[in-house]
Amino acid sequence: MADVLYIFLLAAFLGFVVSAVVMAYSELRRSSVSSDDSYPFSAEKAPWIVTALSRSIPQLPVELQRIRRDVSRAGFYDPLAPTRLLAWRNLFVWSVVVASLAAILVVPSSAIRIMIIGISGAILCYGAPGLWLNGMGNQRAMTIVSVVPEILDIMAMCLAGGLTIEQALEHVADYSGNIGKEVNREFQLVREQARMSTAGAALQRMADRFDEVDLRSLAATVRHSERLGVDVRGAITALSNSIRHSFRSTAESRANSLSLKLLFPTIFCVTPPVFFVLVVPPILQLQDHFQRELLSPATEDFLYGSQTITVDQQD
Repeated sequence: MADVLYIFLLAAFLGFVVSAVVMAYSELRRSSVSSDDSYPFSAEKAPWIVTALSRSIPQLPVELQRIRRDVSRAGFYDPLAPTRLLAWRNLFVWSVVVASLAAILVVPSSAIRIMIIGISGAILCYGAPGLWLNGMGNQRAMTIVSVVPEILDIMAMCLAGGLTIEQALEHVADYSGNIGKEVNREFQLVREQARMSTAGAALQRMADRFDEVDLRSLAATVRHSERLGVDVRGAITALSNSIRHSFRSTAESRANSLSLKLLFPTIFCVTPPVFFVLVVPPILQLQDHFQRELLSPATEDFLYGSQTITVDQQD
């Protein structure tokens, strides 16, 4: 079994190294090409091997949309980031598949074990990047959404001082550096986009990147005020209070469900020791008591008398 595992790991490593070298060479050639003469107005394209690897395993449109959303939520804003992610994931999967076939050819007697290891490795390589990306995106989105009420309070104070919504976003971007790196990065991007278009459009792009209800409400509020020309300060204050109320309701619901979640560990971890400590000794005593009461004197003399004779003979 150890020899089979070593052969499988060696074949997988060699396949991965060869594919990684080819991908790195293609990326190096792409980065070395100047972008001022050949295609000055064209969008950047991925190398052919990256595109081929990303399309080597078919994907449903829904799954592709989910991958793009998770990539955006995780903070990878490169247009080619989903393609590179799929390419590296498929590279790992194909490396495991090729390694399995090579190991089966080398050691055909252990084909079943190699197939089990190969299928398990391929499933792990296929699902692990998506799970990691989803967790990273959820954590980053939670960080951004948790500071929205504070950001809205700053915007409301700036608007109350006579500033416009674009100027308020400037102050928010400067203040966001005191909150966190990811928050600062996101609102710096919002400020740059607001300079090129409008504050409502910039906030709408941020809501599209994170796909969160609170951010969509903020973008809709700002765009509504820009379109109708109404006072946005009262709407922002009301939205801030509403978001805080939703946070409080979520915290209360989690606290209320905590007792139900603790019920099963209590039943399966605490109840068995308590049962053995409190219930088992009385049961054993009752068993001895009823055994002595129900036995006839002759049977009792036979049982306990034989035990006494055995003890005397041993002495």
